[in-house]
Amino acid sequence: MKTIEIAGTTIPIKFGMFVLGSFLRERNLKLSDLSLLSDDLLLALELAYSGVVAGYKQKGEACGYTLETFCDLVDKDVQGVNRIMEVISEELNAPQDDEKKVKGKVAK
Repeated sequence: MKTIEIAGTTIPIKFGMFVLGSFLRERNLKLSDLSLLSDDLLLALELAYSGVVAGYKQKGEACGYTLETFCDLVDKDVQGVNRIMEVISEELNAPQDDEKKVKGKVAK
């Protein structure tokens, strides 16, 4: 979990494959549909919000925001959603540590 500042408020954010998978499944989307994020602002905000909800859950707290109140907060700090999307991108594209890689058996 990471935290991010939006409009002077520190918000926890967690994003990984489970959050992404849940987000896609709830909307009946595929991974290839993520390209829609650049064209659909509300979809991007919903994705960011799902990371915020997961952040609060990992922190052991209830998220005090609805999607609408989260968007109201972002309206006060438009770059806030960009920072969240950067965190999401970093989390999904995290470099793998070679020492922690698990080597699978090759099927014959």
